[in-house]
Amino acid sequence: MDPQLQRNSSMSNAQERRQAQRRVVNLKVNHRDPRTKKLVFDFAKDLSEGGLFIFTKRQRVVGDSIEVEFEAGDGRRHGVVRAVCRVARATPDGVAAEFINMDEDSAQLLNYFLSR
Repeated sequence: MDPQLQRNSSMSNAQERRQAQRRVVNLKVNHRDPRTKKLVFDFAKDLSEGGLFIFTKRQRVVGDSIEVEFEAGDGRRHGVVRAVCRVARATPDGVAAEFINMDEDSAQLLNYFLSR
């Protein structure tokens, strides 16, 4: 396959995976290191129904499973979103993490937060 066509195909596949609208945020995200099981925190810079990007210098490998939790809401409704994520992409700036398991209360709070 022509390298240019292959690159364009890869870009369109990535765009198709990002169907959920992303919201720019600055959220403190607690997450468990998959190797040490130690709870650490970093900051998310964007968030959607499908996942979040965590700005971190901590090493993560695509496919790693990480537990995350962060506060979300406003003056009317507030709480903690808890989820299990899969690292979908790792960059020098951080990781794109896809939500793979989230309880119903967390999902409702996330949807409320994103709708504001």
